Amino acid sequence: MFPRKEDRARRRAARRSLDSPLPRRYASIMGAPKQPKGGIPSVIEMLQLLDAETRAKILSNIAARDEKLARQLEARLFDFEDLRQLTPRMTQELLREIPEAKLVLALRKASDELRAHVFSNMSKRQAEVLRDELANQPPQKLTDVEKAQAEIVEIAKRLEAEGRLVFKK
Repeated sequence: MFPRKEDRARRRAARRSLDSPLPRRYASIMGAPKQPKGGIPSVIEMLQLLDAETRAKILSNIAARDEKLARQLEARLFDFEDLRQLTPRMTQELLREIPEAKLVLALRKASDELRAHVFSNMSKRQAEVLRDELANQPPQKLTDVEKAQAEIVEIAKRLEAEGRLVFKK
């Protein structure tokens, strides 16, 4: 691993776009595709293209120099909606690791696509029970829902590190 790659990624994430809005406006009028302007989103885009091992090495090297930046990158690298990318078998593997109450809570603010993906990877009876629980559950605090989603993402990251899940971007 070349130390310069981590330095470039760190600098790119920290960089602020110095472009004026005028060239971007002309570019959009002319139909030119929008290009990432740097910052954390472009580093996330780069990291998502890498295999898990290389991504972990780069994040580790960034963390050695800037722990706060590494935490920001890791937090934004995966989100709950990324679970839609899992194959049915991997989704079932993940669901076996998640307590049902946590899954119900996390699905409260999930997209319809993610809910459908989860339900399609359960038995019909289990999916029906989960749908009933979602429909009959009293309102929950958004922070509790987000915490449950974050905990599920952590479980998915652990399974990915163990080689049991593979996220395709």
